[in-house]
Amino acid sequence: MNNTEEQALLDEEEQLKEHTMIERPEIVADEHLEYLDNLRESGETNIYGAGRYLEDNFPELQGNSSFHSSPGARQVLKYWMESFTERHPS
Repeated sequence: MNNTEEQALLDEEEQLKEHTMIERPEIVADEHLEYLDNLRESGETNIYGAGRYLEDNFPELQGNSSFHSSPGARQVLKYWMESFTERHPS
């Protein structure tokens, strides 16, 4: 394989990465993602309970339901789950 072919493969890989990147909602902050990473590592709760933890620690994500996570917390969780592998490559 010559340099031109190698560069073409690298360019193709880069384009594929750009197209597979998940769009980050405006509500998602780096501190939300770091908090969820730490919460996951702690084992204190699973993903089903994580919405309440987000709401308890980030007032901007609080909702008015006592049974379900707020839409903002759900957006953060969804993005965190979908982008986890991209943000934590092996």
